[in-house]
Amino acid sequence: MRCYRLQKRKSNNANFNFLKITIMKKVKVFIAMIAVALGGLIIWSCTQDEMENGQGTYRYSAEEIVTLRAMAEKYGVPEVVFETESGIPLPTLEEMEETFKNFGLIKASLTAQLEVIDSTSHSMVFKTKKIPFKRLSSISESMKTEREITYGTLIWNISWQQSVYNGSYQCPVVSATGTIEFSPEMQRLGYFTSNNRNFCSIRGTELYITFECQINYSRSHFNFAYSDWVHSGFRPYR
Repeated sequence: MRCYRLQKRKSNNANFNFLKITIMKKVKVFIAMIAVALGGLIIWSCTQDEMENGQGTYRYSAEEIVTLRAMAEKYGVPEVVFETESGIPLPTLEEMEETFKNFGLIKASLTAQLEVIDSTSHSMVFKTKKIPFKRLSSISESMKTEREITYGTLIWNISWQQSVYNGSYQCPVVSATGTIEFSPEMQRLGYFTSNNRNFCSIRGTELYITFECQINYSRSHFNFAYSDWVHSGFRPYR
């Protein structure tokens, strides 16, 4: 009888230990599942940052913003305005650098010297000269050549009417309109202008012309302004 009770006690202990091990395994699995879920939540929150009205918000980090501003400075367009947070994914740093580079090339093209391309007795047309940029003429780096190309052209159409009174020429009535034409490549990429404004003042036979606009691409833009004195074709007046 004593032997039977001892064997039964050992059997009960074995069953208890087996049940304990099984429960511990299930607890460990449950803890692991929670850890995975929390890990996924952390990753998700780092990408979307937070939920606002049921939509994720994407943000550049402070370090990324500093890097982006340094890029804009590098390409000569520190005035560029760009989104730092959005409800849709933001451009990568590489994509933003390409945008800054194109903005810089456009700005350089639009601030080149003006030249006369057409004139009549009562009108003149000016446009910015093409400036040389280094381009690869073949796959080899050693074959770099300078070509006169343009990423954008500023064109001025100027016309005037000048009357004569008592044998003297009077102050002319002048119309000056500036426009920007982007290269086919920049147009294809989606660069465009908005808020175009023109200003003109007269001093003798010279005109002081000013053109202002906003140059846009995707969700970035910068304000462009150009001013210069040009010699007109109208007569000196009193």
